[in-house]
Amino acid sequence: MTQHSLSVATWSALRKAYGGTEGGFAPREVMRAATRAISADPGRQTWTDDRRARLVSLRNALECSLVELVASGQFRERLVRGTDALPVPHTSAYRPTSEAAYALHADHVADVHLCLGLDKGGRGVPTAKLVATIPNQERPMSRESFILLATMPCTSDANADLHEMVGRWMGDLQPLLDSGVSVNGSLRAVHLFQTGDLSF
Repeated sequence: MTQHSLSVATWSALRKAYGGTEGGFAPREVMRAATRAISADPGRQTWTDDRRARLVSLRNALECSLVELVASGQFRERLVRGTDALPVPHTSAYRPTSEAAYALHADHVADVHLCLGLDKGGRGVPTAKLVATIPNQERPMSRESFILLATMPCTSDANADLHEMVGRWMGDLQPLLDSGVSVNGSLRAVHLFQTGDLSF
């Protein structure tokens, strides 16, 4: 289901069409237990703050998504192009230096790409959505690939209000940039790209 981005309704229809357990499909109880286990994963936990914003942990959501991409064979390297317009291969491992101030890693250092943006919209009460995507996959811009970090009421898009909305994630973002993330057992740098409708 995860590998092919199937909804529960689509999975149920396929299961029924192929004869359920007689067609080799797992019993419903097994699927429900697996769904409960997945929903308990730290990368899928949400909470609400005093502004009624629904939140998730950036690191947990990112690492959860990377594990799923690697496990399903969908993880793709994204290489930066050098001055000669050729892709620069990853030839060096990432080694964070905690004592030094953050600096962008060299193009040859193994990394993952992270796009982070704030989009405004919604019917009725306007909302701002803090969205992350990981370009290290075949279709990074499909809706199923988005990580919705927060949905916040947004009656004003004044700069101060936007900074207040995203402020709590800056504490999550800086450690990602400073110490990287684990991908398939190896540490990689995080290359941040800013996206979205609103500049924050």
